[in-house]
Amino acid sequence: VVCENRHVGCRWEGHLRDLDDHMENCDFTAFRCPNQGCTVSLPKHRLSKHVYADCLFRMVPCPFCGEKVQHSILQEHTSTSCWNQPVRCKDCSQQGIGKDKMYRNEKDNHDTAFKDKHIASLMSAVGTLSSTLMEVKQQVTTLKEENTSLKAQQAAQ
Repeated sequence: VVCENRHVGCRWEGHLRDLDDHMENCDFTAFRCPNQGCTVSLPKHRLSKHVYADCLFRMVPCPFCGEKVQHSILQEHTSTSCWNQPVRCKDCSQQGIGKDKMYRNEKDNHDTAFKDKHIASLMSAVGTLSSTLMEVKQQVTTLKEENTSLKAQQAAQ
């Protein structure tokens, strides 16, 4: 008799009485990936690489907190929910106040502690923008006046 996995590459041939023993050890027998959520079935000789290196459902440690997460959601975990992911406070880093680098789990406390400084920094930025806007408006008015004057001079010629 021949192996039931001959169609996928097994070349075993033997006696019927040895078939069951062979099938238990045949490298071409398909096994389902044991990682939760994965539905892939592969021959025994290819399963190990899939389970530990290629499977999107394999569990991997987060490089920041060490929590085991599925490889397929590692990026999402680190960018949205990892408590130990380094984050920056945009207000503090732009204005040079407080602590601009911290871990995600510190961010809420930081925002509360530096609320007044953040507001003051935003008010300062609004004041600067307001002054700049006034200067630009004055420049526009001056340019309009110059344009009108030049048009009048050109018409008089």
